[in-house]
Amino acid sequence: MLRQIEVQAPSWLDTPAMQYRLSYADRTRREAYAASSWAAPPAQLLEHKLRQRLSGGTGSMPVQAGGCRLRVDLDEFVQDFARPENSQAIIEARVSLLAPRSDSLLARQHFRVVQPAGGDAPSGVVAMESAARRFGDEIENWLSQNSSETRKHCGPG
Repeated sequence: MLRQIEVQAPSWLDTPAMQYRLSYADRTRREAYAASSWAAPPAQLLEHKLRQRLSGGTGSMPVQAGGCRLRVDLDEFVQDFARPENSQAIIEARVSLLAPRSDSLLARQHFRVVQPAGGDAPSGVVAMESAARRFGDEIENWLSQNSSETRKHCGPG
């Protein structure tokens, strides 16, 4: 069904810095933990997780001639603090299913996953891992809800 999964992120998320926001002080300002970072930028991490999830856990997307492309435009990947001792991991993205031999839009959906976290970087990592799993589950559910239409354009799922 899917030929390719690609996750794109804006420039401020194209860094392995583990970002947080102190919403209780300034909702518009992002900070980065000094001693904590991701193994790769969030878009790469999320793309890897989605490939694992949507390819049955193999970790590599099977190439299917004529399959559709799944494009994820990542808008948010942050640990957000409402209070100093408690936060939430937030993943927000626009997901598009694109036709096989063109960039024609077949379907689009906005996703926002929020996962409770504690007051430090390690709790943010655990929460972001859970949020990424839920994000993959929601995309898989969305694709299966449109399965007859998706199969028509993308091939067997």
